[in-house]
Amino acid sequence: MHDFYRENKNYCISYIIVAIVCLVCLWLVHDDARNERIQNDTDSTLVNINQGITDAEGRINTAADSVTKAEASIGSAAAGIKNSERAAGEIASGITECQDIVDRCVQRAGRIENLIADIEAGDRKRAAGASPADLAK
Repeated sequence: MHDFYRENKNYCISYIIVAIVCLVCLWLVHDDARNERIQNDTDSTLVNINQGITDAEGRINTAADSVTKAEASIGSAAAGIKNSERAAGEIASGITECQDIVDRCVQRAGRIENLIADIEAGDRKRAAGASPADLAK
């Protein structure tokens, strides 16, 4: 067998070189396929990231719109509160004015009652035959 290698040394070396070249080619094809899978995975990841960013932008825009609407609602509520406070102030001043009128009416009613009592007392004295000098007292 040893003679076989000596006689076919060039063939053996050629086969070994061809085998090494084939292994290197297979490795390169395998590596290329692996790199392609990695690239595809990377591309898919980037697409997912971009989609996530787009979705996040949409949610941010929706949130911003909601905040704007909330600000408008708060502004309307604040205006309503101001109007209510103004109306409450007007009502309070109206109540105070009405209370003053009632107090004056009560005082006048008391004076009117006193006048009526005085007139009735004078009428009773006249009816009892009192003199005009007594009535002046």
